[in-house]
Amino acid sequence: MSDKALRFNEGKLRFDLIAPEMDKALAEILSYGTIKYGDRNWEKKLSAMNYIASAKRHLNSWELGKDNDLESNLSHLKHLFCNIGMLITTLERHPEMDDRPYKLIK
Repeated sequence: MSDKALRFNEGKLRFDLIAPEMDKALAEILSYGTIKYGDRNWEKKLSAMNYIASAKRHLNSWELGKDNDLESNLSHLKHLFCNIGMLITTLERHPEMDDRPYKLIK
């Protein structure tokens, strides 16, 4: 008998591959959001295009050379990252919130 414990992780998601900087970026933006909107406000139903609009504004600001958002003083890229994460989560939980005007026909 082996003295090592068994763990069957083959084929399972590798959450250990998520960099702590990624977790921290999301936590910084979500923590700021609680000040402005309250805890977990983003989990209420909000249409996909609202997240796209916000993400595009942050990406555009970053492309124009502005590193940080004026209001939060946090990185535009962190805001962008968080918006995409919120979009993914919203669409997985509430696919009816997908309001893209030009959905591709499958």
